[in-house]
Amino acid sequence: MATNHETFVLTGEQALEISVLVDFIQAYNSGLLEEALVMLSEDVVVSDCDYPEVQAVEFLGKVEVEEWLRKRLEDQDRLVVSRISNENPDQSGRHTIAVGYARRSSKTLDRLGFAEGIEPALASKVVFSAEPVRIQRFANGPIGGDRALCLPAR
Repeated sequence: MATNHETFVLTGEQALEISVLVDFIQAYNSGLLEEALVMLSEDVVVSDCDYPEVQAVEFLGKVEVEEWLRKRLEDQDRLVVSRISNENPDQSGRHTIAVGYARRSSKTLDRLGFAEGIEPALASKVVFSAEPVRIQRFANGPIGGDRALCLPAR
């Protein structure tokens, strides 16, 4: 039986970044606000899709992001990761990864007619701070991009 083996190599720093991301996603999906906030830098920037308005929205700094996160958790927003990939394999500059999702579900998406959730059109672009390793940017929506990418679809 033939199998497809993808080889990967991570530095210790990359492994720590992925660990921080996975801890954030697990806290997010479990509705654990404080645990999710710990994974974010003080100057964090988050963008996301506002599916009812079909537009991208952006939140700057921990105070705004905490309010966004509180609303997402109250909405029972859930992200099912399908793939994590290295977006700067040459290791120049800050480390950036892309996170693709097999499914996103929430009460809002259910009200919009997507009871089983959606497969988001975009992957999240995640950038990390160095010391301590925290999520500095969680780009989940196309700020300045095509609004149609925030149109929910099956």
